[in-house]
Amino acid sequence: MELRRRGDRFALDAAARGAIPPGLLAPSFDDRNILDMSALAGSIDATVRSAGLGRRQRWSVLLPEAAVKSLVISFETTPTSRNELSEMLNWKVERMVGVPATELRISRQFVGVGGVPRFLAVAGRASVLDEYETLMETLGWQVGLLVPRYFGEAAWFDWDSGPGDKLLVGSRGAMLTAAVVRDGEMILVRSLDGDPSRFADEIYRLALFYRDRVAESPEQAWVSKLLIHGTVDGARVAATVADAIGHEPTIFSPYPDAIDIDAESWLDPGLLAAAGMASQHWSER
Repeated sequence: MELRRRGDRFALDAAARGAIPPGLLAPSFDDRNILDMSALAGSIDATVRSAGLGRRQRWSVLLPEAAVKSLVISFETTPTSRNELSEMLNWKVERMVGVPATELRISRQFVGVGGVPRFLAVAGRASVLDEYETLMETLGWQVGLLVPRYFGEAAWFDWDSGPGDKLLVGSRGAMLTAAVVRDGEMILVRSLDGDPSRFADEIYRLALFYRDRVAESPEQAWVSKLLIHGTVDGARVAATVADAIGHEPTIFSPYPDAIDIDAESWLDPGLLAAAGMASQHWSER
């Protein structure tokens, strides 16, 4: 995916999507992910070339969420040094994912919400991330960002300057990924049960947690925008959030709110996530 900037909007410059043949990739936090390195690299290269981007070497890449774990970590006391912060964060992540920190790669981002230090941590097994890095080397790519897919979806909120916190809900088959963004920083990430019979309860509990634990105060809890990816009923999510916090968010859609698409073109949820990550190229200028 490559985007072209048009003032405060974007236009699709190049894009392609190709199905990964069975038996090449099995996303997992614990087990081997890439089952046939050469064939998967060939499949990706063919897709890239079909978009006319075969000569590009610098990329940002979205990983399947099943390959990593995203956690919001809070501390009861403030670390006094960078080393103490790393030790405390590693200990917390170890306890939450059940894997020694020595076997993980952990990236962190301070989100500074509430009265205690809070960090967004993304953890992956070193052995699994090594597989994806080997894949990038096989393709001859220089990768600036290697992050979970929902980062690309949430990136669209960077282009909405309105006030208030913003909520992303994306479907992942039997699961949902929900994230709350405030001032360009992800302050809450949760995996939810996508079972239709439990859907409303899952969203309601998420909204209550946001109101009581993440918002500045229950009275100031305000989700202004809602972005939906995949087969999720946005109106139902908005109404459920309103039941929990008393304010109903407005539905925000990158297409057509931020991307200009020709009548004969289309973007499915997977490409919208890739487009969101591609938009970050412009935010860094």
